[in-house]
Amino acid sequence: MNRKITIQPKLKLSDLFIRISDGEYKFSDYIFKSGRYSLFCILKTILRSKNIKKIYVPNFICDEVIQGIGSFNLEIIYYDIREDFSLDTISLKKTLCSKSLLVVVNYFGIRSNWEEINEMKNELDITVIEDNCHSLTNYKNYKLGINGDLSFNSIRKIIPVLSGSELLVMNKKYLVDYTYQKRLPTLNETIYYFRRYLYFLNAFKNNIRVENKYHKINKISHADILSYRAIKMNKYPMRHIQQRRLSNFRFWHSYLSDKKLSFFEFNEKVQDEFLPYAFPCYANNRDTADKWIKWGSQNNISIIKWPKFPSGINQKTMKSCFKNVLLFPVNHQFEIIKILNYNKTELDKT
Repeated sequence: MNRKITIQPKLKLSDLFIRISDGEYKFSDYIFKSGRYSLFCILKTILRSKNIKKIYVPNFICDEVIQGIGSFNLEIIYYDIREDFSLDTISLKKTLCSKSLLVVVNYFGIRSNWEEINEMKNELDITVIEDNCHSLTNYKNYKLGINGDLSFNSIRKIIPVLSGSELLVMNKKYLVDYTYQKRLPTLNETIYYFRRYLYFLNAFKNNIRVENKYHKINKISHADILSYRAIKMNKYPMRHIQQRRLSNFRFWHSYLSDKKLSFFEFNEKVQDEFLPYAFPCYANNRDTADKWIKWGSQNNISIIKWPKFPSGINQKTMKSCFKNVLLFPVNHQFEIIKILNYNKTELDKT
């Protein structure tokens, strides 16, 4: 394989200017730099009108989410989720305080148990924030990103742009203060997304100072002007993107079924409208996870261990299935079944 199969789509210059539209997706009016910046704006909007002290966040979470929370005087309380990524609402209701915030994640594009969550919300005075960073909003009526009081996603995880996140408001009592501020791409964004053209930088990468991804956020930042323009043009071939990603997702489920990896219990939730970020599974131990990551590297396939946990989470007390989670790419820029069948001899040595 000459081209590396990546989790997130790679950007070509033409992606920012030339597109074929199927007219099936409309982006929000509120476009921010990334998911954590959208979350920062959501919290700023809510806390402007409510005196809230606690925020409940699932313990299976990426530390970038905590960056969006860290600038506020909120007590973060972590809660467990089920092995199918749904919330145990009966257990959660026993500990959930009224007048608090609840973050719910649609993991890897798989819809959470929103009927139960909204029933719980109606019983308690809580505000629900929907983290939909692993998919796009309500694509083909799969009903994602429209379930919480407010929601946010991460556009660049699905389509090739330098930056971008949608913020959506379902509860109209919350008014978002938004005026798009133009900005050029940061050095970090440019190096990451044009990395295929910047191999010569490898020799100098230790001397290049790039933006630190892991820091508290203290001000709003919007998508860069190139990405903002591309997003607002609304000309992405979404039908092709969704179908290819779903096909790649199903391929990994079949290919890995006899490879001594364990699957999560979500099969019944994978519908024809499903728009996934990646294929998740888990290894029984760290050594096995590392072997698969190495296998991916040897075969030009980006396989990552997810998430990078926040420092406040005690991983020892977590369910074992969440400790060594691996993500396999479903990037629509590749028809993975053809690529792997072409390289079948090498891959079967796993």
